[in-house]
Amino acid sequence: MENVLFLMNLDSQVKKAQELSQDTSGLLFIAGIMLFAGLLGATVSYVFENKNDKLNRIILFRYIIISLGATTLVPLFLKIGDSQLIKNIALKSSQCWIADIFALFGFCMVAAIYAKRFIDSVADKVLRQVEESKKEIKKTNKKLETETEKIKNRIKAQSSDVNALLIASSPERDELIKDITIDNADELVKRISGHSRSLLKEIALSERTFFTINFLKKHFEYQNISIPNTMQELEDLKLVSRVVAATVDTWYLTLLGQSFTSKHVGLL
Repeated sequence: MENVLFLMNLDSQVKKAQELSQDTSGLLFIAGIMLFAGLLGATVSYVFENKNDKLNRIILFRYIIISLGATTLVPLFLKIGDSQLIKNIALKSSQCWIADIFALFGFCMVAAIYAKRFIDSVADKVLRQVEESKKEIKKTNKKLETETEKIKNRIKAQSSDVNALLIASSPERDELIKDITIDNADELVKRISGHSRSLLKEIALSERTFFTINFLKKHFEYQNISIPNTMQELEDLKLVSRVVAATVDTWYLTLLGQSFTSKHVGLL
């Protein structure tokens, strides 16, 4: 048994070593293409721009350095364009592997021949993307700040109402309800649909403080109506309010709702 486990472990290690060797050989192959294209492109660029038959090795060396620098930016250039060329060549995952090799060589040759312009172009593109990313980050942060501020305002607006509810039936809460005056109660009732009136009355007569959709469906037998729509109607009239931090939709009677139902329940 131990020999079998040893052989299985050995086989796994060999496969990992082979994969690592394949990845390394693929990267070295790509580096070789870039090096050759950089040297050849530097020579072509030197011949283009220097008509003098006399070879100036110092100037040629400068061309080689600049061209090799440009070819090292080719993977970055391809990455910006979401190209899979480098990956396909390294892993030999493309059906047109030979064509991909020539394509990479062509990219590197162009970069080497027009090294200065290519370096400037890639640098501009990278810097432009960085600036765009900064703008997106600022835009996202601003949006998050706005949403956070909205949530804070909603929580702040509800806090006094919720705190009053949590006092239960204390004198302080009763005083708050009494102080609320409702003008045109008849008109308010007319704005409430039939199902909403029934549900509001049931909520007002319940001993609970907070109500979820499942609770309303289970205890008040309103399975045939849309509880969210009904509660939204009451919420628009400011008779109920939604708990911001709840994981499920949870409502409670606002102080206005409590005052209205306590004084005008007969109208429902």
